Order: sequence, then structure tokens, then C-alpha cells
Amino acid sequence: MLIIETEIKKSPIHGMGLFTSLALKKGQIIWVLHKNCDAIISLHEWQMLIKPAQDYLATYMYWSTKKKKYVACLDNGRFMNHADNPNTKTAFFNSLLDIPPDILETTRMSSLQWEMVDISEGFTVALSDIKAGEELTSNYDIDFPDEGGLQRPFLE
Repeated sequence: MLIIETEIKKSPIHGMGLFTSLALKKGQIIWVLHKNCDAIISLHEWQMLIKPAQDYLATYMYWSTKKKKYVACLDNGRFMNHADNPNTKTAFFNSLLDIPPDILETTRMSSLQWEMVDISEGFTVALSDIKAGEELTSNYDIDFPDEGGLQRPFLE
């Protein structure tokens, strides 16, 4: 679930892209795995879906090495394009106490809201200061290197 304001626009990288509406500072958290706003799907559940649903989700899923399941972003996060030199990355924290207070403050999330976040999955953070209107990008090979040895079965 994105926790910043974004827009979807035509991307010079590929098709449509994810653009930040606000300036972001280095280290700022922009995406978290929310228990109700992101779909967590086992291979068995995937196989139970009808083909049009599989086709749709295949575009937006990634393999979670921690969960050994697929995660599908159901908000605008699904439009983040790949870049070899991205402006975001996945960062891991053992607890909310490990997040620098100034970064935690930028999330504007209450302790109750954090209860719905799975911090074990990691967060997407800004690698550097990012200007409002810039496209947000991720290096898929670095952030999602292991597909569970399943070789993206939904694309075969």
C-alpha cells in the first residue's frame, strides 16, 4: 500500500508509470505491505483463479521470499516501473523502533494504522531526495531477486 500521494501518467520508461505528487526525502517510506490493501496469494490460490484474473494479477505480482507466496499490489504501486538505476529500494527494519524518528514521522501513520502493516516484508523507501512529479522506479532484479524457484508459473 502506498502511503504517499501519487499519480499514474504515461511513462517514458514503459506504458504507464507511478509518479510522486509530493517531494520526498531520502529514506522516506513510500510503500508498506498492508494486510487488507495488498493481496497475498499462494500458488494453490493462484491456480484456483480464472484465466482473466490470473492474466491481470500476473502483471502486478511479485514473489515474497519471506512469505513464500505472491504479493499483488492493489493500489497505484502496481504501476512502478523497473529501472537499472532506480530512485527507490526495499529496506528492512526489525521493528518500528529501528526506523529513524524523522522518517517515521513522514508516514503520518498512527500506531493503530501500523498494526495492519507487515513490517517483515520490508518497505519501499526513497534512495535519494525525489522531486514532486518524478517517476518512482524500482530495480526488480535487486528488490525481487528470488521468485521462489517457481519461475513465475503464472506466466508459463
